[in-house]
Amino acid sequence: MKLNLTYIFFLLFTVSSFSQIIFEKGYFITNSGEKVNCQIKNMDWKSNPKEFIYKLPRSRKQETATISNVTEFGISTTAKYVRATVNIDRSSNDANKISTTKSPIFKEETLFLKTLIEGDAILYSYEDRGLRRYFFKQKDESEFTQLVFKYYLTQTNEISKNFYYKQQLWNALKCSKISMSKISKIDYKQKDLLNFFTLYNNCNSDTPVKSYVVTKKRKFLNLTAKVGINQSSLTVNREVMYYENEMDFDPKTSIRFGVEAEILLPFNKNKWSLFLEPTYHAYKSTGSSGGETAEIDYKSIELPFGVRYYLFLDKKGNSKIFMNLAYVADISFNSLLKSSSPYFPDLELKTAGNLAIGLGFKLKNYSIEVRHDFIRGILENHGFYTEEYSKSSIIFGYKFL
Repeated sequence: MKLNLTYIFFLLFTVSSFSQIIFEKGYFITNSGEKVNCQIKNMDWKSNPKEFIYKLPRSRKQETATISNVTEFGISTTAKYVRATVNIDRSSNDANKISTTKSPIFKEETLFLKTLIEGDAILYSYEDRGLRRYFFKQKDESEFTQLVFKYYLTQTNEISKNFYYKQQLWNALKCSKISMSKISKIDYKQKDLLNFFTLYNNCNSDTPVKSYVVTKKRKFLNLTAKVGINQSSLTVNREVMYYENEMDFDPKTSIRFGVEAEILLPFNKNKWSLFLEPTYHAYKSTGSSGGETAEIDYKSIELPFGVRYYLFLDKKGNSKIFMNLAYVADISFNSLLKSSSPYFPDLELKTAGNLAIGLGFKLKNYSIEVRHDFIRGILENHGFYTEEYSKSSIIFGYKFL
């Protein structure tokens, strides 16, 4: 069952190219003010987009709209982005890059801001590779203002914080139900700011309040029982002084079993995840070369840790294809390589890690995967040996949590 790696990569490309792309009902507004109803590819963006892909009604053609020709776009009732030219402070929170200036360092940029809540006052967010900023404006105003929160380095090399956003809220959003003591407790977090803007928008106003924040609880952890079949092979090359001997061990089939913990990442519609899969694995075989025979008894706990990408085949996500890339740490125990030659002692195995790739299919709670482990060293503490241990697997899974 040794897999052709070129064939695997061909499959990955083919599946990625032809998997179903799900579009959702949406709209966008052009620079001329025209509202265009369409279907938009909802990427569940982690960072605010600069463009999006859409299809017009009764058309299969995919087109791209950019921030230069669209002033606003929305997807159903769950997402709305507006184009805004704003002053934004991109000061880093990284301890090695913190600014020595307390005041924000503004730069004018044109961005798509994500609308969080609308009413008399509107709250927006902007994210870009770890940077998060919040903006607001009054309903009848055109100017967008960044709520300022900033880490900075003092003259004594201590990290301090600029909480100017609290003063901004107090100055701009007055209400009988809002006191400075309430504002002082607001953290620069989406939940706290949403609660504040909801309170303000419901205070002495008949303007309807609309939230675009999806409150549906997201599942983030899957636990899956795994069982499968390994097809393993080993070649050992021994070189001592003028003596060199290469020995091929018989390929063997064995059972593997383990459990997988998978964490779904909170963006891109749960298409990305991280997984850890502790697995028991064993390989027992014999080899011979030049009148010498050897026997290997190899047992270990493998710890594949990797990233997974899903390609959904239906709107509910019940059936999907997935691709894995993992680093496999290996902990061997009670594992020996024994030789019939009196000149070579028994060797205790010390293993190294390796990379692995996989391609699989999930249907509800059931899964099947084909995986290939690249070459792994198993005699790392013995300098006269070079070895190539690899395996391919078919793995069945059942998700129980």
